[in-house]
Amino acid sequence: LVGTIFASFLPVGSLSWLYYTDRLLEFPVGIFGVALATVILPHLSTHYATKSTKNFSNSIDWALRWTLLIGIPASIGLIMLAPAIITTLFQYGAFSEKDVWMTAQSLRTLSIGLIAFIFIKILVSALYARQNTRFPVYIALTSIVMNIIFSSLLMGPLAHAGLTLATSLASILNVIILLFVLLRSKIYVLREGWGLFMTRLGLANGMMALGLWQFTPSFESWLSFSVLYRSAWLGALMLGSVI
Repeated sequence: LVGTIFASFLPVGSLSWLYYTDRLLEFPVGIFGVALATVILPHLSTHYATKSTKNFSNSIDWALRWTLLIGIPASIGLIMLAPAIITTLFQYGAFSEKDVWMTAQSLRTLSIGLIAFIFIKILVSALYARQNTRFPVYIALTSIVMNIIFSSLLMGPLAHAGLTLATSLASILNVIILLFVLLRSKIYVLREGWGLFMTRLGLANGMMALGLWQFTPSFESWLSFSVLYRSAWLGALMLGSVI
């Protein structure tokens, strides 16, 4: 809502670019993030009802690790393959080369907040399971205010991409506050093995990013490819990234 209001003051096309950006981000957030939050909520509620604080914390830890395992490569893929994805899916008819490039810019800045969007769903579920519904609302309102401030500052130099970056930054701030509260109150305690886990994630995702950087054709090449060739090459890049 905030992004739409601010985008109405930007050049024609900004609302459309944000619309397509939002659709692409909803794919990983909707399929994985919402599903994970839906699955974990009843488990957290059960652990809270039985006063099993360790299992409650371990469930949060499990969900956060899964989010990073899926979310980091998804975020990197969306950032590095933004022009390729948008060209393959949308660049037909009235959807011009400029539309592809502009949508890619906002997709990249919004993808920065992908992990935060999913984290919020999990951390808020942890509070809901403890029947604490008031605090998440306060944090959400704070996030909206910060989104407005960030949007005001960034829409000038970055236009519509500044609005999506503002959304990402506000969501990251939301996550920081939620995590701080849960950790400080000992509701969530980090399990052992995070160092090794993050090292492995860093190596794997670093290799994936290097492979995408090496084998992804240029923006101009994507525009010249046929529909079949675009789809085949994008599919190969995605399969290679998964491996």
